[in-house]
Parts: sequence; C-alpha cells; structure tokens
Amino acid sequence: MTDIGALYGGNLFGRTKMAPVVSPNKTWEGTIIGTSLAILVITGMGYGISVQNGTTFWLPGPHRYGHLCAVTLIMSSIGHVGDLCESAMKRDAGIKDSGVTYTGTLAACSI
Repeated sequence: MTDIGALYGGNLFGRTKMAPVVSPNKTWEGTIIGTSLAILVITGMGYGISVQNGTTFWLPGPHRYGHLCAVTLIMSSIGHVGDLCESAMKRDAGIKDSGVTYTGTLAACSI
C-alpha cells in the first residue's frame, strides 16, 4: 500500500523532491500519501478482523489501533528507506531496473 500510494500520490501531487540525486522521481508528498494509505488500509483491516474475531491481529486492548498505526508507520518508513537504498545501489551499478538480468559476457578475473 505504501508503494501504491506513493506512486499515484507522487504523480498527482508531488512537487518537493526527496532525494533528487539518488532517486529523482521520489517526492515528500508521495511519501506522505503512501504512508497515510498504508495506515488507513491496515487500520481498516484491523477493524474488520476485530469485528469478526474480537481481536485485532496480535494486539489486544483499547489502544490497539494506536499501536497498529505506529507499527504501520515504522514499517512504511523502513520501506521508503529501503527504496532509497535500492535506488542508490542501482545508480552506483549504472542500471535502471533491478529486475533485468545481465546478459552480457563477464571477463574472467585471475588473482
């Protein structure tokens, strides 16, 4: 949900670049929208499970939705940092898409 919200939210509302050298298309607006969407979806799922089963995932008690939002915020932030790290590694390696395999010939190296 974080990536979906960041993609569409960034395309629609993104103005402020997050890390233009590492990943020129990532924006702060996309990050905020992606994280917000993740929190809304996970909280909605937690509420649905709570109504059905009487418990929200692994969280009991009256503060479970606050905890659920906090965990989602942390995990979403880790996802954003991971995306930036992957972009930095791709930029360093000189490749555009990490899903494409290398089909060229590799030079043999000897020690």
